[in-house]
Amino acid sequence: MKSSSFVIACLLAFVLVGSVSAQTVPVSVIADLDPGSATGIRIEGLAADKAGRLYTADLDSRRLFRITLSTGAVEVLGTLPRPGSGMAFDSAGNLYLASGDVIQRIPANQLAATSIDPAAVQIFATNVPGANGLAFDGAGNLYVSGGNTGNIYVVTTDGKVGTFAAGFTSDRPEQRISTNGLAFGPDGRLYSANTGSGAIDRITLKPEGGMQSVERFVTSPLLLGADGITFAANGDLYVAANERNAIVKVTPAGQVSDVTSNGNNGPLEFPASPAFSGNALYASNFDIPRGANAPGEPGIGASIARIDVGVEGQALPVMQPAPAPVAAPPASVAAPSAPAQPAQPAVTQPAPAGPTSPPAGAVPAALPNTGGGAVVMPIFVAALIAVCCGALLRLRRRDA
Repeated sequence: MKSSSFVIACLLAFVLVGSVSAQTVPVSVIADLDPGSATGIRIEGLAADKAGRLYTADLDSRRLFRITLSTGAVEVLGTLPRPGSGMAFDSAGNLYLASGDVIQRIPANQLAATSIDPAAVQIFATNVPGANGLAFDGAGNLYVSGGNTGNIYVVTTDGKVGTFAAGFTSDRPEQRISTNGLAFGPDGRLYSANTGSGAIDRITLKPEGGMQSVERFVTSPLLLGADGITFAANGDLYVAANERNAIVKVTPAGQVSDVTSNGNNGPLEFPASPAFSGNALYASNFDIPRGANAPGEPGIGASIARIDVGVEGQALPVMQPAPAPVAAPPASVAAPSAPAQPAQPAVTQPAPAGPTSPPAGAVPAALPNTGGGAVVMPIFVAALIAVCCGALLRLRRRDA
């Protein structure tokens, strides 16, 4: 048949392009926290301890869940005094949860038991507006994203709160969250998910603490709805793109690609927070009926999904690289008052509500993009398409 070679060439071209640009990994639901309904409860935060157990909380009932990965057992440890969203462990095994403008702390000895005493849950910090994503640095300071406030806060080890960076904005009026998931990278810099803009921002810290600079690491349509983020040990950043029901990977060079994505019937349903345990990535399904997850039914509902990415997560908390020896700090930088203590980030109290001048740590209006921009289709894929098109034209002329 005259057209047979043309058809075969077309199929070959699509296979080649698909094999280069697409990624597929096994995804499964390992815990359905509300088997009787697809819309019954809401979970957002997710954290993994060193014993291979995951923690999450229902925002409505305030129940704290623990999932043991080796057995699949799901426990309800008790009821929190306040709802809990973003979660993170410190190096001592205490669990921190964002709650409105408050940070809660569950002592490690409470988590060692089969249930927690709600009275033992502590208020670690207050006056943290919009508290959401949490990340610890190597000195034990806690960084907190402020959602649509455009701020990132820092809480020192003794619970003092200050504004670390300010002025983040969203490109979409329908989604104003401009700083969401937080994670320290292997390079010691703090990365922040911009949900509305579909972007990842990157903040460099001063050696003595405090913000040095902010830059736009990468922007991509694949990152719309960027929520929680976490790093693998190899330096790749994994992002829960909630509006797309997707897990997205960003390489250290700024290349963006889908790891997996699906429609509104799972196994990903508005994924909010990713967390590594072993060589698998887990994600909490927030299951809000928005974007690719609309409508909310049918589907699974509040659940934990496993994504077999085949790499381990980086050890937490991340230790910042040791700075090069420097001379005495300039007069404008206050030296630490107690040399035996780790240096704390320089902080300022949040500005009062109302029109004010930009704070000292404000993010520039236009962030420099150093990560190569949106990498939706690599250059070599485009070149491959061009070669295939040329071959198709030659084959078609020969068969005519």
